[in-house]
Amino acid sequence: MKSIATILVLSAFVGMIAPAFSANSDDAMSKAILAHSLHQYQEAEQLYQDALSQAESNGKIDSQILALKGLGSLSMNLGKNEDAVKSYRKAMVLENSRDNVSDEVRTNTLISLATAYRNLDKFSEAEPLYTKALNLAKTSHNKENESIALDHLSTLCRYDGRLGEADTYSKQAVSAAESQWGSNNMNTALAKANRGKLLALQGRYREAEAILGSALAVGSKITNGGNDLNVASIESDLALVFLTQGKLEQAKSHYTKGIEMRSKLAGRTDVGVADMESNLARAYLEGGNLSKAAEISEHALSIAEAKFGTKSPNLFNDLIVLGSVYNAKGNTSKALELAQRALEMGRSYKALLLMAQVHRARGDMSSAQKFAREAVTTCEQRLGPEHPQVAKCLVELATCVRRSNPAEAVALEKRSKSIQDRITTLNNL
Repeated sequence: MKSIATILVLSAFVGMIAPAFSANSDDAMSKAILAHSLHQYQEAEQLYQDALSQAESNGKIDSQILALKGLGSLSMNLGKNEDAVKSYRKAMVLENSRDNVSDEVRTNTLISLATAYRNLDKFSEAEPLYTKALNLAKTSHNKENESIALDHLSTLCRYDGRLGEADTYSKQAVSAAESQWGSNNMNTALAKANRGKLLALQGRYREAEAILGSALAVGSKITNGGNDLNVASIESDLALVFLTQGKLEQAKSHYTKGIEMRSKLAGRTDVGVADMESNLARAYLEGGNLSKAAEISEHALSIAEAKFGTKSPNLFNDLIVLGSVYNAKGNTSKALELAQRALEMGRSYKALLLMAQVHRARGDMSSAQKFAREAVTTCEQRLGPEHPQVAKCLVELATCVRRSNPAEAVALEKRSKSIQDRITTLNNL
């Protein structure tokens, strides 16, 4: 699922340009925005291109900027972040040639370009752009954009494994949101939800449950029962915290609510629904209900492939979950195929861990050890050496080396237990 930070980029873009085009329903841009909002991505892409061509032919620079930003936002939706960078850079060059572009619009473009870089793991390119956006928001006394920029900086640091810095930015983002909108506001609830995800990533599950529960309560109250896409997103965030702790029934309950809510609003074949379904399938998998897990995860992947094609990085989580299900069912050939597809999208510790598990199930212990060791190293680099996901990778590596090196297996399990004990202590304080 997209982060709240990414959702804010899209919502800010659509909210900014929709009024300028709503008066002319025949305009290519107006049609593009509508198709984009309905997740009709292929149609929207062609319409944005048409709008850009018309603007270039007519020499309308402002319209070119809007079309380029539409293409950039759409490219990020499709996982084509290199294309998004090109579109946003062109838009920024044109904006810099104009004197009538507001600080708010410039801030939005900086954040959008930075997010495209961040999605490519180009953190050194993204961070100065986010910082520039933050400074611009502060200079113009725009608390809304200040909160959004801080939220993005927190997300970047979280992705880059700099959890301490992410925590600082996250606190500031919530404070700025509360200053701008107050406590009983959806934007504040979303900032708190993003902080809840960070706390969960740090293993601070009790705090994460509390802040996400508070955000969910506010969102449900504001929307008279929670019939809202943002509330559905918070339901999913809270479900993931429960799932991570092995609280499977609570996880399933919140995922089910989120899926039902989002399905009513966005349709049963919405990619956000598919993402929640993949995580719901994980809950059934961990509970041992393999047939239910397979049914749900197969449906989720089919939705994602229909929307994004078969090679988009947006399929990553769906591939990992379904691969894990097939591996548990003993269909290691299919599991290996899915794991390899995920690995081709980047050597994430999750893909490496699945590769290790599949090779171990197939009896190829040499390959299993190799992938498990790389999973540990990659996870440590991304999340830090004391992260709970590192403990999970250590257990897999210990299982892989137990026969060939029993002493190493014992040492690995001891280290894993130490991490788990620290997390338990942290949540019992």
